[in-house]
Formats: sequence, C-alpha cells, structure tokens
Amino acid sequence: MQNDYLVAHDRIFVADGIRGTSFAAPRVSGAAALIRHKFPNLDGPALKQVLLQTATDLGATGVDDVFGHGRLNIMNALSPVGKVVAR
Repeated sequence: MQNDYLVAHDRIFVADGIRGTSFAAPRVSGAAALIRHKFPNLDGPALKQVLLQTATDLGATGVDDVFGHGRLNIMNALSPVGKVVAR
C-alpha cells in the first residue's frame, strides 16, 4: 500500500481525535480538484501520480511504510510536472 498513499496532515486542525482518513480525504479531494482545474487534460491515473510525485518526503528517504510518498504538497502539485505543451 505504501505506493498508493500520502499523508494529508497539517497543523491547522490539531486537537485530540482530529486525525485520520475522515480529515485527510477532503484535503486530497480538494487538492485533486484544484489540480484538475489547472490541468484539465489530466486523467485520473495521471492526477494521482502528480499528487504522489509532488508530495514532500517524510520519514525514511523515498516511499516508506509509515508515510507512503510523504505529505500532500498542493503548491508543488500545482506547478507543472514534466513536459508542458501549449495548445
């Protein structure tokens, strides 16, 4: 599973019991919507790869069992990745 997840946590909502997938899913979904709006040519698998490849690495270098690809990084994800072609 480490190849298919990232951490979507920040210090905005830090209190006991406020963590987990219920709080991460809306953040990742929102990030995906922003990326899809900026890069409408991306399909689902490409969008997923952008999110995973632009995450900020946490823990052991590279993909690991604890943090997967790392922490969601929306600023990195909204920056062009790979070859940009004008329409």
